[in-house]
This record gives sequence, C-alpha cells and structure tokens, in this order.
Amino acid sequence: MIAHAVEVFGGELLLVFVVAGLLLLLVASLAARLTRMWLERRRGAAGSRLHVRLVLLFGVVAAVPAVRFHLLAPSRLVRVLSASVTVLEPP
Repeated sequence: MIAHAVEVFGGELLLVFVVAGLLLLLVASLAARLTRMWLERRRGAAGSRLHVRLVLLFGVVAAVPAVRFHLLAPSRLVRVLSASVTVLEPP
C-alpha cells in the first residue's frame, strides 16, 4: 500500500514522512529535556531555578522575532508584489 502511494505521489509522500519523523523526534527530545528540567527543579538541584529562568528568557528572545515576522511578512509581501506589478505595467 505504501509502495503504491509513493508511486502515485512520487517522492513527496516520502518527504512528508521524513519531515513528520524529524518533527516527532524534535518534540520527543524537547519533552524529555523539559521533564528532566522539571524533575531537577522539584528536587531542588543547585542552579535549577536559574536554569529555568534562562530557558524562559532565551525562549522569549527567540519567539518574539519569529512571531513578529509571521505577523508582518504577509502584508510586506503583498505590498512588494503590488508595487512590482504596477512598475511592470506598460505605459
């Protein structure tokens, strides 16, 4: 069945499976790391509170530009494309 699907869709289906597998691996790794961090915090390990604060700080620092880009990119793209279309119109 999978061979038939790969034959019909070409390499696109394989690419989807590879990306989904990598995404699952990333989520599993993140979950394991967050669980380990939470357990260390519960045990009161040295530096665990500082570690949690640093992870949150760097998470926010990484997320703010990504969210900003996600919100502003479509309007910027429309503006650039509409400007280029008006320039390309014949006189």
